[in-house]
Amino acid sequence: MQILRVTDAPGEYPDRLIYGVLEALHSYTLYECKGRDNISLGNPAETVVLDNLHLATAPSRIINQIMQSGQIVDRLILVDQQEDHDIQAPEGCTVDHHFVLVNCRFLPQSFSQKRDYYFDPADAVTTLLNLTKAA
Repeated sequence: MQILRVTDAPGEYPDRLIYGVLEALHSYTLYECKGRDNISLGNPAETVVLDNLHLATAPSRIINQIMQSGQIVDRLILVDQQEDHDIQAPEGCTVDHHFVLVNCRFLPQSFSQKRDYYFDPADAVTTLLNLTKAA
């Protein structure tokens, strides 16, 4: 399973840039994680998006739930809005790529070497689609 993390426009920017990225995906299932410690899986698409994972009460439990569900999930996209937030992932779970979508009007104070920053969601879409094709 490919695990991607997308930090959506950190800071005070009110609009969500992640939607421009998600529009490019063929199909996906999005689960809202804010204030939750588990989700109702149902029958998810091959791409699962966990939105607002940084606001979940038990992010590790939610990720584990997806990984151990027995459902066919090729790609797991973890969406947060705090790039420095340490998402507690289950042991053995590593993020393959960390995207940070940044609005040009609200630049971060510093840039991390471990992340890729995108000022245009279209560029993030291109990279994301290339990564998913390669997987």
